[in-house]
Formats: sequence, C-alpha cells, structure tokens
Amino acid sequence: MKQYRRLFIVVVVLSLLGSTLIAQGPDTLWTRTYGGIYYDMSRSIQQTSEGGYIICGWTNSFGAGSDDVYLIKIDSEGDTTWTKTFGGTFSDGGYSVKQTPDKGYIIVGYTISYGGGDGDLYLIKTDSLGNTTWWRDYGDIYFDMGRSVQVTFDSMYVIAGYTYGANSWDVYLLKVRKNGTLYSLNQLGGPLSDRGYYVYETADSGYIVVGNTSSYGAEGDDIYLIKTDLNGDTLWTKFYGGTENDVGYSIQQTSDGGCIICGWTYSFGAGNSDGFLIKTYPNGGLLWLRTYGGVYNDGLFSVREVSGGGYIACGYTKSFGIGTPEHSNIYLIRTNPDGNILWTKTYGGDSPDNGYSIQQTDDNGYIITGSTSSFGAGAADVYVIKTKPDVGVRECKDSRKETQDIRLACHPNPFTTSTQIILTLPSIGQGAEGNSSAQEHSDREDIALHIYDVSGRLIRRLIPEFQSSRVQRVEWKGRDDRGDTVKQGIYFVRVEIKAENWSKSYRSKIIKLR
Repeated sequence: MKQYRRLFIVVVVLSLLGSTLIAQGPDTLWTRTYGGIYYDMSRSIQQTSEGGYIICGWTNSFGAGSDDVYLIKIDSEGDTTWTKTFGGTFSDGGYSVKQTPDKGYIIVGYTISYGGGDGDLYLIKTDSLGNTTWWRDYGDIYFDMGRSVQVTFDSMYVIAGYTYGANSWDVYLLKVRKNGTLYSLNQLGGPLSDRGYYVYETADSGYIVVGNTSSYGAEGDDIYLIKTDLNGDTLWTKFYGGTENDVGYSIQQTSDGGCIICGWTYSFGAGNSDGFLIKTYPNGGLLWLRTYGGVYNDGLFSVREVSGGGYIACGYTKSFGIGTPEHSNIYLIRTNPDGNILWTKTYGGDSPDNGYSIQQTDDNGYIITGSTSSFGAGAADVYVIKTKPDVGVRECKDSRKETQDIRLACHPNPFTTSTQIILTLPSIGQGAEGNSSAQEHSDREDIALHIYDVSGRLIRRLIPEFQSSRVQRVEWKGRDDRGDTVKQGIYFVRVEIKAENWSKSYRSKIIKLR
C-alpha cells in the first residue's frame, strides 16, 4: 500500500503544474466599490454556498455610531443583495466573517459601544439575511480585539485576537458554543506584547494561530506560530524572524500537513519592508522563506493554497503599480509550491489601495477585498476584485462532485464495548444500470481511519480490510494502538482518503460511555 499523507479538509486535486512559468495572471472579470461619502473598509470576504460573496469590515458612512460593523452580501456579479450595520454610538468594527452551517454568518471584531472595558471583542451571529440572531462581547477592563473566526467541525466557533493585561498584550484564543456561550478561553504569550491575527482549524481538530511576539525570538517583533489542541491548550510554539520587526498575518494548513504563512518583514528582503511567505513542516519547522517586493514598503495580508498547487497571496505594494511610491496599490502574488513567483498583479489608482483578504473561487479565479481611496464615492470605499479563471489551476469541479456523496456514521454511538465505523463512498463512475464497478473502486489507493482524543492526540489507526468496497465497515473496540482500553470520554474518528483523482477527509464524534 502506498504511503498515506494526511490531507487538509478541502478537496485537493492531485496534480502538478508544468515547469513552464505563467507569464500573465488572469484578467479582471469585474471590480466593485461599496460605501458612502466617508470612510468604509473591508477586511474579510468568503464565497457563499449559493455562489455569491459575504464581506465584512466597518463603515463611517452608515449606521448608528462613528464606526459600525459593516456586512455586505453580493451576488456572483458583484451586485449588492443587502447590507447591514451593527453597533452603537461609539466605534465598532468587523475583521472576519464566515458562513455558518445554517446559511447564516458569524462575524468577529471589536466594540467600544458595548461591554465593560475600553473595548471588547465583538461576536455577532446572523441569519441568512444578515439579521442579528445574537451577539456577545468578551473581555476585561482593558482592550480586547477579535481578528479571526472559524467555524469548527463540532459546530462551534474559534476566535483569535489579542487582549491587554499586566501592562502588555497577549494572544487571545476563545472557543464559543453555537449559542454564544464561552466554551474555553486561553491567553497565550510571554511577559512582553504578543498578538494573534489569524486562526485555522487543523486536521487533528486543533488550531494554529499566527501573529507576532516581542516576548520570544530575536530582537524586535517576530512571527509567532502557536499550535494548540481543540481546547486551545498549547502543544508547541515557533518563532521566525530577524533583528527587525516581522509580523505574520494569515495562515493555512496545507495539503501536506504543514503550514503556509504570510505577512511583512523588515528583517529580510529588498526594501524597507517586504511581503513574505513561510512554508513549514507539520511540526512547525521552517521549510522555506521567500520575500516579495521592491525598494519601498510592501506587505501581504492573506494567503491561500491553490487547488492545482502553489499559493495565492494579496496585500499592498508601494514599489510597484500606479500609486508608487507615495501611495499603495493592491498586490497579488501567485507562486508555485516552492514559493517562486509565477506572476504578480497590481490593482488601484493614485491614492491608497490595499488588499486584505483573498479566496480561490469555484471557477478557479480569485476574489479579493480591501479598501480603495482611488475609486468610489467616499474618502475610502470597500473594494472587491473578481478575476477570471487562473489558467495555471487545474479544474477541480469534477472532484467536488465525486466526493459530495461520501457519508460517515458510527453505530452504536455512544457505545460501551465497541462501535462500527461505516464509510459509504461515492460512485466514481456509473455503469449501465447506475452501479459502479469493482474495477472503478479498485482505483482507490488509500483509505485510513484515525481515532483522536480531545487533545488531538492520535490513539488508533485503522485500515479497512477491503479497500475496493464502496461501503467500508471497521469495528473499533475502544482500544489504542498498544491494545489498552481507552478511558470514558469523547473521541473523534477521521476518515482520510487518497485516490487517483481526488482526496478528502471527514470527521465524526464518538462517545465512549465506560
């Protein structure tokens, strides 16, 4: 059996780009600005399940206060479906938004209008039309900020940010139940200032957080990477940087189990500050570091692995584009898997424009959001750019279609002595009567079931006996790999599949009663 690689939860097409570099990136499909006559900014964008997009940031043009959280729903062509504002009489803002399983949205940011401190972390849950379902503020007597939110596999929300206490900043990591009640709270860092900017759920149901630290590493601020279990307790930390200030803004677990990180650095590169990408091994060890930019200030705020291999990142540049060097333009960089540039793009005019969030879209193009002072109605407007498909990305719609009917179940659950894990695989091809053949299922290379405890520790690896069967059944008798009976509690089974044309992983919760 071929060696199995742990795979990230999104579909990854198993293909390699050719060695020929792409001279031109994709053309722009459309651009839009949103806002009023004052300052309006966006920090996060996500493609939604029906093909449109959800955007969050803050607005000075609309709402009740000096700044309000700004939520914009647009369709696939960029036309506004609806907008919402949230907040009170003082300043409130949104930094991250995600669509939730009920087709609503979860937004995190900050509020000065509500709460007991100088500013609190602000979490808002809405329905599919942007109407408030509930909201919460979290924090102490000082300032607390939410910068990133993710929907977890167990239908909770994990949030990263920073909190002020003991005369310095700490990384703030919260996990919240779907009704907004607090599940866990962790303050991470050392005696000096440390901040968290982005959180991402990993394949073992834990989390990776990236930010910056003054407590550890070399001189100045260093890039700070924290790996935790699913309760937010630290498993390990890493620091990257030089003698100047370096900050990590965005992170994603990659298909090989490592991480890709972006941000900006004053320690390395060609200019005053440069954008960077860091690729790590699964244990956080440095695989490579690349810098991007020119002689002026450049930085990256958002990075994602591309389905065909390599990475896409966005940020700002004062070295290239129309606005240089007085004003920034949006900076888009596409690299191969080793971080070498395939192509770059700049967007904007002769006033400040910045890109803060990027995602690969279903048509293999990209959606970018940020702010623009070059275009629009006000001093600054929300700016959204949609590109045409990237010809360097292999089409992945077929692989999504093939995996959509995978089902995972455990019976009985809860259990006392044993439970049967049942995995139903889709038909890769259909015969004359709609049934897949044994030959088609024999093309699958590897199917593995991993059992984890609540700390994310792997305790058992199970291999189905008949790899070519469409329905896989494996019995787990509540024992670890050494044969010892595990304790009563909650465990997670992760089914990980590697096939010739696609790869996927699924999780489910198992409860052992005694």
